[in-house]
Order: sequence, then structure tokens, then C-alpha cells
Amino acid sequence: MPRLRNVRLSVKLGLAFGVVLALTAAIIAVDVRDIERLETAHKRVTQDVVPRIIAAQQAEAAFADVHFAQTQMVLTDGAEREDEMADLKVFEAAVATLRKAVRGAAEGSGLANVDAAYDTFKTMDGKLFAAVQRGDRRGATELVASSADDAADGVTSAIEGYIAVANADRAKADARFHSLESQATRMSLTLGVVALLVALFFVLALG
Repeated sequence: MPRLRNVRLSVKLGLAFGVVLALTAAIIAVDVRDIERLETAHKRVTQDVVPRIIAAQQAEAAFADVHFAQTQMVLTDGAEREDEMADLKVFEAAVATLRKAVRGAAEGSGLANVDAAYDTFKTMDGKLFAAVQRGDRRGATELVASSADDAADGVTSAIEGYIAVANADRAKADARFHSLESQATRMSLTLGVVALLVALFFVLALG
């Protein structure tokens, strides 16, 4: 430190101030960057993944009403058909919400499986109602307990598969958020320690 001791005090102070200021600016820049990255990761969870899960759960609940109404329709010889159709509209609205929640990430989300399963269900429902209209109660009862029930289970399974994919995406998004949070903390601490050591160095050098 002999050479540094020979430097004028004003120069030393200016150099020390400049270095500390640069490190402070670096800390601020890193913090701003990390905050932006954390906000992006947080939005990924709250504005993308969570709405998908909620929409799927609502669709699953709505379809449970459809399945029940379908059985009631058969047991009442078609008298509950209007209620079944009303429940179908509620379910389709829930699926539309689900589709909006997926947005550009439909591929691999399981939505296609939900659509395919629902198409199968509607086909079986049409056959079931036709049997009811013909007065074939025995055939309708057998159908609702076999193929129609399987089709309904297919829709439920497809929705549950969609939820499983969304939950996996949520786990990844949560892990990403916590990873970025840890990185931000480590970086801030590291730069803070460096700034403290530099300041300490200049304090000793000025002594």
C-alpha cells in the first residue's frame, strides 16, 4: 500500500467513492434484473398455470352434473332431458373457459383428449336418448350402465389428465421461481460482500 499512501487524499477518496458507487450500481442493476425475472416466473404461476387448474376443476364439477342428469333422464323416460341439456351447456361453457386458459399452450396440455372424449360422450348420449325416445327403456338402461357410462368416465379421465399436466407445469414453474429467488439472494449477498470488502480496503488504505 505504500504507493497508494503517496496519492493525495482527495484522489483516494474519489477513487474509493467511484468504486463503491460502481458496485452499488451493479447491485441495483442485478436486483432490477432479478425482480423482473421473478415477476415473470410469478406471472407464469398465477396468470397461466393456476387459471388452467381452476378451469379444469370447474369443468370436472360441471360434467359430474351432466353425468347425473343423463342417468336421471333415462330413469324418467326422457322427462329430465331438458335439465341434462342445460347441464351440458354449463359444461361446454366451462370447456370454453378451459380453452381460453390454455391459450397458445394447447399442444400437450391434454385439451385434445378432453375434446375427443366429449365427442365420444355426445355420440353415446345421442344413441341413449334415441333409445329413450323409442320407448326402449331396457336398452337405454343397459346402455347408460355400460357404453354411455364408459364414455362419461372417459371425459372425467381426460379432464383429470389435463389437471395432472397443469399440476406438473405448476411444479416446474414453482421450482423455476424458487431457483431464481435463490440466485437473486446469492448474487445480492455476493455483491454486497464485495462492496463491503472494497470499502474496508480503502478505509485501511486511507489510514
